[in-house]
Amino acid sequence: MEDDDETSSRTSSQMLNNNSIASLLYCDEDPLVSTTPPPPPPEASSCVVLVPPQQQASVLATVGDVEEEDHLKELLVNHLARQRFYAPTCRGGYLEHLLTPQQQQQQQQQQGSAPPEAAIIPGTGSASGARSRGVHYIIYAFGRLGLTVATVFNAVNYLDRFLSINCHLQCWEAWMVELVSVACLSIACKLDEVNIPSLHHLQMEEVMSHSFLPATVQDMELTLLKALQWRLACVTPYSFLQLFLSLTPHTTVAVASHCTRLLICSLTASETY
Repeated sequence: MEDDDETSSRTSSQMLNNNSIASLLYCDEDPLVSTTPPPPPPEASSCVVLVPPQQQASVLATVGDVEEEDHLKELLVNHLARQRFYAPTCRGGYLEHLLTPQQQQQQQQQQGSAPPEAAIIPGTGSASGARSRGVHYIIYAFGRLGLTVATVFNAVNYLDRFLSINCHLQCWEAWMVELVSVACLSIACKLDEVNIPSLHHLQMEEVMSHSFLPATVQDMELTLLKALQWRLACVTPYSFLQLFLSLTPHTTVAVASHCTRLLICSLTASETY
């Protein structure tokens, strides 16, 4: 009987202890019991593959290269879609105005409507002559002032677009061409350059026959911006070259410089755009 009493007392004391532990919990839960977690299922354990660190690094590098290449392809598609918004307008026959007399004559002969020789020779102030003078001024300023290549292509793009809008003008006087060219280069410098040259430094006597007041150039800049509808971050041939160089990171500096020089030389041709 004494043993039964001792057993019952022990049982009651354990119940009291369990009740006291449960009362400490925020909800009616059983006391925590340390149990061993069950082993993973055989399917999961069979999928574990050990890869050496060298192979892991190569796999990660491959994934990174694929993602970067996909990103560059998206940029290329985006450039192609945006390019037409920054191209000279085809209205007014701007490209025909830029053709040389020989090219004009060949084109008209192919169409079967060749006029007399005197009728196809452009005048002194033609759009072709205006573009030629403007482009040579921008390229000269690029070498003289140490401007970036993006500034050159943007400035020529502004010049082409403005001339294409106003190619109906029969005569472009020298001061008109110089004023428009300075305004194009000034806006391009404000967009791309870190150290923006002053209007005084942009007007170089060795390539310009006129000098303009800052207020005059600023008025021309505003006229130019309105004509271009404030679309300045344009897509140029140099934009595509930068993308292609990004796709080939192992390209040497000499090759990149040679490609850049070829593109700059191509700006003097009317078929650039």
